Amino acid sequence: MTLRDLEKRIEAFQKQRPRRTVLRRRKKTNDTPPDWLKKTLLIGTGVGLGIIALGALFIFIYMSAPRGVSVDVYTEKNVTRGVPFEVSVSVTNNANMTLQDGSITLNLPAGLVAAGQSTDPSIVTDKIGELKTGALSKKTYMLVPVGTEGSTEKITAVFSYETKPGSRFETDNDMSVTIGGSAIALSLKQPDQVL
Repeated sequence: MTLRDLEKRIEAFQKQRPRRTVLRRRKKTNDTPPDWLKKTLLIGTGVGLGIIALGALFIFIYMSAPRGVSVDVYTEKNVTRGVPFEVSVSVTNNANMTLQDGSITLNLPAGLVAAGQSTDPSIVTDKIGELKTGALSKKTYMLVPVGTEGSTEKITAVFSYETKPGSRFETDNDMSVTIGGSAIALSLKQPDQVL
């Protein structure tokens, strides 16, 4: 027997005999992740959602906050004719820049005059100057109602400022007051008989 005959026999034997496939069984594994992994994912998800919620809240608050310059006027709604009363004007700089050369002008109607004002009692002007970002400036004025009883008078406060030289801006606000009766009533009565 030669080597070739032996090889042929082996080939014939292999053709007659089917190949056996060995199947191995896998060990049964638990497909659920371990508890520490579950806890870590749960905590990480909670922290991530918390950060997103805080970011959304910050953006909402930032976007809804007033921007720019605001002027507010405060006073009594009802005043007595001839009795001085206070008017407060506050200016807030919510802009992202310093305001230059600021001034408040109070425009008064004919029924109100500024106490102690010798030139024009219907216009009061105060220089504020520089107003930094986030700053508040408040001025108080004394006014005297001289209009007719029952009339409503509108006080207008105007804040003018520059952002850079040559760029002048204004913002304003107003408030109305109602003039009531006089503080002092004077009554003259003519006598019935003259002696």
